[in-house]
Amino acid sequence: MLGPEKNIRGFNLLELLVVVALIGVLSAAAYPNFQSWKKDRQVRQAVIKVKSLISGINTQVQRGAYTYVQFEIKPEDDSVTFNTRGLRAAEVGLKKTEDSLWQVGASNSAKCVIDDTAADYWMPDISISDTSPDDTADTSPDDTADTSPDDTADTSPDETETGIIAFYQSDDITVDIPVVAAVCFSKNDTYYGANGLESGSFYICPRSESDSVCSISDTTGLPSDEASLDVQKNLFRVSWSRFGAVAIEKYNISDENWYLQ
Repeated sequence: MLGPEKNIRGFNLLELLVVVALIGVLSAAAYPNFQSWKKDRQVRQAVIKVKSLISGINTQVQRGAYTYVQFEIKPEDDSVTFNTRGLRAAEVGLKKTEDSLWQVGASNSAKCVIDDTAADYWMPDISISDTSPDDTADTSPDDTADTSPDDTADTSPDETETGIIAFYQSDDITVDIPVVAAVCFSKNDTYYGANGLESGSFYICPRSESDSVCSISDTTGLPSDEASLDVQKNLFRVSWSRFGAVAIEKYNISDENWYLQ
């Protein structure tokens, strides 16, 4: 005996169209918020990695692995690279006797040489190396920038031989500096000096076709009139002391103030 017939029916075409339209409306409403969250996350992660680079190289100075170190910013057309370099105690000692940049009266800014592929100022000299592998600073994740394949180049021995200790490269962000700049630290502030970073700070913001650099007012230190809304919403300032203590601040577009992160 057959049971009672069940009244089973699916969606008709009109109902499906209504559901699809509702999903489209909700997605369109949520998309700007998602994009804003994504940009904030990208810039914030980059800022944290840059802070780790500066803190990491200064930690190695305090531990005695290096006597003199450099943090370099290298802007390019479609990306920006942050490098750290260092000189060990024996290398600094040799420069004091042979390099005019280290003679009495030479400026600390002159010592903070911005290197290139043809120069060897920061090249490690194996013949005078005074630090064995056991004596070098611990390069744990807490002290150095994250070197995941998605964000940084391969830190192979060939990279080390160029004088670069660690680096971070990103095409998601840009800075307010149009040319290569650097700042150098020592265990105390005896050799502190800078080339292009004399202010003790720089800015990081999202990169776009209209924002190849972070547009900052020279007089106020705030976003200039040319800065896009994306820049103003996702603008960070990285600063440091002569002893290498790093601070991160984020710009608040509502009250035009900086807040420590």
